[in-house]
Amino acid sequence: MAVATSRAQLFKDKGNGCVRRGELALAVQWYDKALEVLGEVDAGSELAQTAAAILGNKSMAAGKMAAWDEALAAAQDAARLRPDWPKAHYRVGQAHAALGAHAAAIAALTAGLALAPNDAALTKALADAEAAAAAAAAAGTGGESGRGPGGAAPARASVAEESAAAAAMVISDAPSAKAKGNALFKLGKFEAALEAYSEALARAKADDDGRAVYHLNAAACYMQLRRFEDVVAACDAALALGQLADTSKALLRRAMAHDAMDNPAGAYADFMAVMASGKLAPEFQARLSRLRKALKADGKL
Repeated sequence: MAVATSRAQLFKDKGNGCVRRGELALAVQWYDKALEVLGEVDAGSELAQTAAAILGNKSMAAGKMAAWDEALAAAQDAARLRPDWPKAHYRVGQAHAALGAHAAAIAALTAGLALAPNDAALTKALADAEAAAAAAAAAGTGGESGRGPGGAAPARASVAEESAAAAAMVISDAPSAKAKGNALFKLGKFEAALEAYSEALARAKADDDGRAVYHLNAAACYMQLRRFEDVVAACDAALALGQLADTSKALLRRAMAHDAMDNPAGAYADFMAVMASGKLAPEFQARLSRLRKALKADGKL
């Protein structure tokens, strides 16, 4: 264990050095190497603190590249290993906020502040998340000022109220099931959202043009739950229907899942397909380069 910890620390330090030089994609690779050395780590184990620190750094680096799905997954793993670590909750909240899941961000940041009431970064992040949630709620009123008929600003629902409202949404058909799934997903309730999207698929008629989107939304839930084989299957189903005018999102999610499952050939093929469409974001270019080098080294490219 001591050897593994020492090697993991070495790789973590290399990642930290890359962050200081602005080599963020390379930093993520070093953090992944450090985590690979540690292997499976359980909450409360001797390695939990070390692994959580590496995951926190990975989340930070991924966030700096705007790879927020990856940043969120790393932060959630850190919080699972060390639920008493305020910074892990900060990273979770930061990623949720960047993804537009305001209620989930508020919940995570509130949990962090409960552990560190005087933390300035958490306090500011929570205030920003609450302001963003209020702005989003105001935008939904249709008025330019975001105020109701009486001129008063609408009160923002609490996280508990939003959760209760989402849970109470009645499913009557496929679109309403999708709407409920969307509401639950924004709250970070990925298991419940997945159930709603599955219900949408079950209720969808054969000529429902939304079936591909339901599969794609389910894939997003699977990604958050780190069920990567299911991500691939859901993306396959979405693409097979031929309903998507833009396939880049399905291909990108499938590529990330393949990469997470150590399937470089599958990941490379999908990333290349997205790049061919001109929609591969800059933060994925380094990952594509890494996959290309790995495949060439194995004589598979």
